[in-house]
Amino acid sequence: MKRDLHSHLILRLLTLYRKTMGGNGVLYPIIGFASCVAFIYMSFGDLKLSSLPKGLSLSFVERNGSRFILDGKPLYVNGWNSYWLMAHSMDENSRRRVSAMLQAGAKMGLTVCRTWALNDGGYDALQISPGQFDERVFQTVLTRKNTITGIEYRNDPTIFAWELINEPRCMSDPSGDTLQEWIEEMTGFIKSIDKNHLLTIGLEGFYGPKSPKKSALNPGEWASTLGSDFVRNSNITNVDFTFVHIYPDHWFHDLGF
Repeated sequence: MKRDLHSHLILRLLTLYRKTMGGNGVLYPIIGFASCVAFIYMSFGDLKLSSLPKGLSLSFVERNGSRFILDGKPLYVNGWNSYWLMAHSMDENSRRRVSAMLQAGAKMGLTVCRTWALNDGGYDALQISPGQFDERVFQTVLTRKNTITGIEYRNDPTIFAWELINEPRCMSDPSGDTLQEWIEEMTGFIKSIDKNHLLTIGLEGFYGPKSPKKSALNPGEWASTLGSDFVRNSNITNVDFTFVHIYPDHWFHDLGF
């Protein structure tokens, strides 16, 4: 599970399942990168994709204190994580699994799906070389126009939020200063392009040296040496909310999960 920051730079998106005024469920999927155009068209064909009914406008999810707000009312998120949707959608043999997963989620009343929107290596990679990233890739995600709806992702309310990075670690700097500076810089960069959507990080919930009173809550001493700090990393102006990636079966072997 050990990772350096530079090897796992990831943007994720969360899509929101909404109900129209008439009460019919319509899933408006929005996925990141140009390589996902086929994903939208092919994978969601069985989900009865439709354009917005005339007279219906969707609002962006907002935060008021510790609550999510949609159209002036509290929004309670009920969702799931399927990180593999993008990769499976581009493979004809596994594409049906994507449709089946989204259909199952809709039938269960789930409202948000969290998935990867990344290109990890290869063509148009986020990481050009060790320690170097291509900021044009970020701009592509946020400013790309959906070929079905004609809406740029940064202006599309069916995106619930952006997650900046998957489980960030920077073991070369256990103090956490390097990762903190990077998060501050990149959250500001994302917000300069997209002020409509909520932004979160994607932390594992570990506490670092700057939170000594919390270190006893870590799953082990090793967790404080990874360069991340849940409290410090989350306490940034451009971070709208936070949550934890939990792996109890990996962290607590002796408890028999």
